[in-house]
Amino acid sequence: MDTNHLIGLVPEDIGNLQRLKYFAVYANNLTSIIPESMGKLKSLEKLNLNFNNFNGTIPDNIGQFKSLIQLLLRNNNISGSIPETISGLVSVEELDIADNNLEGKNPEGISKCTTLKCLILSRNKLSGKIPHSIDSCNLITKLILSSNKLSGRIPTTLSNCTSLKRIKLSVNSLHGNLDMIYSSSIEMFYANSNKFSGTLPES
Repeated sequence: MDTNHLIGLVPEDIGNLQRLKYFAVYANNLTSIIPESMGKLKSLEKLNLNFNNFNGTIPDNIGQFKSLIQLLLRNNNISGSIPETISGLVSVEELDIADNNLEGKNPEGISKCTTLKCLILSRNKLSGKIPHSIDSCNLITKLILSSNKLSGRIPTTLSNCTSLKRIKLSVNSLHGNLDMIYSSSIEMFYANSNKFSGTLPES
């Protein structure tokens, strides 16, 4: 149902589709909040709501998606904070909530998503520090946190993510040194428009 001209709401009774594995409605004009009844979809593996006009907050029962591999909420009008219950996404590999109006801190719960390979939270209003526990996501290959209000230092634990290839931290208020950028796995590193200081470390 992607790339159509769908309008209106996702009906609450979608939670009755107990065997549903894939739900993709990206690039439509769907509105209102994400129904909490979607938490009943225990078999859901892929949820793609990108490029719509969903508003409200991410439901607290998001962690009930135990089979979910891909959660895509990019380019909507979702606000509020990322709930700690996101730690319940024990199978998730890709989490993209870029281009929304999310506020608050990066929840420690994300670090419990140990299957995570791609985390994209760019162009929101997230604040606070990058959690030191991020190295629990040791399969992560892509970390995109640019254009937020993040502060503090890049956690040294990030160097433990030995599969990490792409990092974008541009347009935040991060400071300190850049010791971890010469991790052998890094292929792309963007950190412009921050408050970093000192010298570039030797390889």
